[in-house]
Parts: sequence; C-alpha cells; structure tokens
Amino acid sequence: MEQSLDILVQTLLGIELRAKQETVEHYRATILHAEHAAEFVTSAILVDVVTRGQRREADLKDALD
Repeated sequence: MEQSLDILVQTLLGIELRAKQETVEHYRATILHAEHAAEFVTSAILVDVVTRGQRREADLKDALD
C-alpha cells in the first residue's frame, strides 16, 4: 500500500512539474509580447512570476529525486 502511495505521489509531482514548466514558458512568451508593446511594468511583474515559478520547478525536481 505504501509503495502505491509513493508511486501516486511521484506521478502527481511529475504532472505538476510539467504543468509548471508549460506555465513558465507561456509567461516567457507573454513577457516578450509585453516588452514589444512597451508594457515594461507588466513585463517586470511577469518576470517576478516566472522567477517564482522557476523556484517551484526546482522544488518539484528536488522532490522527484
């Protein structure tokens, strides 16, 4: 039973990691659009969001190792 729970947790962490990676990539594209539109405040806010997302990615990778 405990092994099944470990597998489930690993699977869920993997799903969350992939979703976080996709989200960060979408934000990066949005940052480029904001910069091209001279929306520098929006870009700066999104950079902060990406930074937090990357930290979460690192945490998830550590949890999976």
